[in-house]
Amino acid sequence: MELGTWEKVPLRKAWPNEASDFTPWLEQHLPELQRAIHALAPITITDTQTEITTGDVRCDILGNVGQDKIIIENMLDKSDFQHLGKCITYASIHKAKHIVWVAEEFKEEHLSAIDWLNENFNLDSEINFYAVEVSVIQIKKDGVTSPPAPHFNAVRQPDFDIKNQRQEVEHREYSERK
Repeated sequence: MELGTWEKVPLRKAWPNEASDFTPWLEQHLPELQRAIHALAPITITDTQTEITTGDVRCDILGNVGQDKIIIENMLDKSDFQHLGKCITYASIHKAKHIVWVAEEFKEEHLSAIDWLNENFNLDSEINFYAVEVSVIQIKKDGVTSPPAPHFNAVRQPDFDIKNQRQEVEHREYSERK
């Protein structure tokens, strides 16, 4: 049985405009994004709002994970410094503890920045940064083309084992001092 062939679809073919097409679609399909970052940190995103005015710019998606705020900054292109700055700015203004940056592809320097933020952020803050790549494929079989199917891949997320180990060491050192 032949499964057909698949081809990668340009993101802007599936969603011509980020704000009016992709952001509302993503808000309606958050479980797919949650599955991509679920492996180490099961989360459920609730109470979402889109295009929230934040200073001179708009936060794509603002929501909750339990009592904590989450911001999701999405883009249909390769990562850039402007969007990294937006992630940090939105997180600080909205006091978010979960920052998810979705892009077509991440440059190494931006992945390095996400790693650094996760490694060095104050452990007591419980702030977590995620970098998630999105792609779209279509399957062709017997002259029929499937609807575009998005795929999310978390390329960076917090290392919760390291965070837990650091907290244990800090707790033990504090207890010894007492």
